Amino acid sequence: MADDLETPAVPVSAGPALNITFTAPLKEPYLRRFVRDTLRPVSLSGICGSLTMVLIGATCFYIGGPAVFPGLMNLVVAFVFLQSMGFPADRYMRSIPAFAYGPREFVISDSEVTINSAPSSSRMTWETITRVKQRPYAFALYMYNRNVCDVPRAPMTDEQDEQLRQFLIGRGLLRAARNGGAERDDE
Repeated sequence: MADDLETPAVPVSAGPALNITFTAPLKEPYLRRFVRDTLRPVSLSGICGSLTMVLIGATCFYIGGPAVFPGLMNLVVAFVFLQSMGFPADRYMRSIPAFAYGPREFVISDSEVTINSAPSSSRMTWETITRVKQRPYAFALYMYNRNVCDVPRAPMTDEQDEQLRQFLIGRGLLRAARNGGAERDDE
């Protein structure tokens, strides 16, 4: 019975040990691009729900009388909802303090990814990473808690980039692309 609940082992490539270390600056254009690519887009259902509330509010205003107050409330709620959905990348970028833009040291091994910077340090084991998306400029590491972390590709050598890509494919975190994956964009 307990065997049914165990998590199956994740296959790891039998290649050489993964040991990649590099330093990369965190610059605003790179971060803005990464944030725009990884934040969840606005959902169609959210837009339809807001537009429905606007339509109900406008109808209540048209009817007039005691329906004006509920109409006004619908419009206020629709406005607040649309504001919360709009431009999440811009809101996120405004929340980053100036001291966070600085060099970050990446240490990538068989067991974990460690990112060190002046204000903070973070460590993620490969078991906490559920999937990886390969972008031309970065690998986006998605975790169980829906957080996403970037590993920039520009500071890595071509050999390191390919070694990491093959390691991720071996762990089942990244799909092998027929054309070899996204071309590097060394911005």
